[in-house]
Amino acid sequence: MQANSRPKSRGARELEVLAAQPCNWRIFNVGKHLKQIREEGTAPNCTIFKNKRLDDAIILKHALRPNERDLFERPPMVATKVLVPIDPAQITLGAISFFVGERSAAQVLQRSFGIRNDQGRGPPDRDVMILNELDRTPSLDVFLLREILCNDRIKVSTDIFNVSLAEDPHFRTFIFRELAPLVNFAIGSSEPGKVYRFVDSIFGATIGPQAADFLSALMLPQAKWAEIVFAWKAALFYEKGADEMRGRFERMAAQLRTLRTYGHNEAYPRSLILNQMRELTDVVGRAYGRCLTNIRHFNSARRASVISGKSIHALTSYLSELPGTVLDYGTGAALVDHILSYWAYCARGYELDRFPAEVFSMVASDICSMDTQYNAAGTQAWA
Repeated sequence: MQANSRPKSRGARELEVLAAQPCNWRIFNVGKHLKQIREEGTAPNCTIFKNKRLDDAIILKHALRPNERDLFERPPMVATKVLVPIDPAQITLGAISFFVGERSAAQVLQRSFGIRNDQGRGPPDRDVMILNELDRTPSLDVFLLREILCNDRIKVSTDIFNVSLAEDPHFRTFIFRELAPLVNFAIGSSEPGKVYRFVDSIFGATIGPQAADFLSALMLPQAKWAEIVFAWKAALFYEKGADEMRGRFERMAAQLRTLRTYGHNEAYPRSLILNQMRELTDVVGRAYGRCLTNIRHFNSARRASVISGKSIHALTSYLSELPGTVLDYGTGAALVDHILSYWAYCARGYELDRFPAEVFSMVASDICSMDTQYNAAGTQAWA
């Protein structure tokens, strides 16, 4: 009779789950993503980090627990955690982990990966620059990663972030419905076969001949085609998720309106809680309002306005503006995601008409710190 294998530890199980996750706004599964790109043949020799072991990393956005904040000189509310499997083929063996910006991060990088970060004494290490950029952004979705990593300073290949929306049946249906009127305006045909070919040409992994003809006709610079098409994919990706975000925001807003606290004392007086309630409501409303402002630059209502105006110039302007407005929307939407997720996690198990004042005060303070952290993200770096 064969003996039972030793049960996996909780940490091993959690690591196994993370390693199987697809990339999203919270998780950048570097090894899984690169493996998929290589297998597709788009970029068979692609890398992100110079250090090959970091190319197997799992990077995630993580709201720091109280005991983890002591790892930092100035703890952020949301930190970037790096998990590098000891053996990617046997993920349950464990991983080397650290937070970007924690006190011992430089030592971990040097001891475990041979990466020195002699800030101010020579050129910065490229892998450290990448980790800094990942730490500054509130989201790890591929649309934002392409913008922050595929530039003249860091020089990650854009091939690594080629995205096809046309192969997902749900996205394909959404794109067809949303873009059929625009395609009819642009190419003078609403025949389904032509619309589908146009969608495949624009929203597949590479720019096809129909897309090239379309972009040429609009007199858009060829050097900008890839950036514009990628931003168009991002716009539709974000637009498709906007209704879900609105529902989550409205639930939180309704909860804040009905929330009543108890247990006020000298440390948590009612006046403090009321001020924090106003501040929290303002932060959440402002963050979501920023998303609403930016999505109006590229959503279905804006496209309908372009179509009704029957102006090719307006269509050219719409597409030319996409990279900037989509980047700002994605950054703002990630902050809203952090806020809504953190609130839902912290508020679970409490009655809204009897919410402990101390708990509310800490949660409100944490969420307002998120807003401060990412509004000041451009000034953050670690040594």
